Amino acid sequence: MNKILILILIGFVLLQGCTSTTSVPIKDVSLNKQKETEEKKMDNKTKINDYFPQEDNSEIEYIGNIWFRQWGVEFDKFQEIKQMLCFKIIKKWSDGFLCKISLKKNKEFKLPKERNCIGYFYIEKQKIIRLVEKKEKPWIVSEECIDSFIKEKKFPKESIVVCSDKEVKDTKEKEKKGWHNSISINGDTVIYKSNQQIKEDREPYFWEKIVWKRDVGIIEYRCGYKAGVDYIILENNSITKE
Repeated sequence: MNKILILILIGFVLLQGCTSTTSVPIKDVSLNKQKETEEKKMDNKTKINDYFPQEDNSEIEYIGNIWFRQWGVEFDKFQEIKQMLCFKIIKKWSDGFLCKISLKKNKEFKLPKERNCIGYFYIEKQKIIRLVEKKEKPWIVSEECIDSFIKEKKFPKESIVVCSDKEVKDTKEKEKKGWHNSISINGDTVIYKSNQQIKEDREPYFWEKIVWKRDVGIIEYRCGYKAGVDYIILENNSITKE
């Protein structure tokens, strides 16, 4: 009888020791799992702006025309193509992220190397800012500039808002010399336009247009020189025009 009591006491002591040193409240375990799940979702999802729902390394198919030529050479014919745009997240912060948008290599044609990139965009909750060093070539951003932005989050001097929940009026009269930039809103669509007027009352020397749609992203991109020289025109293949 004494042996049985001793064994029971030893078992009770061992059980108490295990429960007191290794037990974790069920509530804490569930909260930790919930936190881990939310963190994983934040890593995989980048949607903090309704006009930029793309995830890292995503690709979207567009249909359009690419028309490039060397100066002094006769114009080529229009060439309708299917083209993928690639979205690469460069760096994330608590209030936004930096994304590079570029054209995927296409066997049907070859672009000048510098035009394979559409540009670098910083996406935050209420607006999208394009990193720009030179207005006339907004798609070119140096490695030094990107490194500086990643370290200090310092925008290049010519950086500009290309998507916002507020309209931006052109500060210059139409066809007046200089740079013209505007943002207009039509329902769930935001339209950014930019052009450089070298001479008054003439066609713009440089022109660019980016159309953003809520919950879709870029549905149209147009960029070129003069009356259709060295240009790219792309439209989202999954969007039916109204």
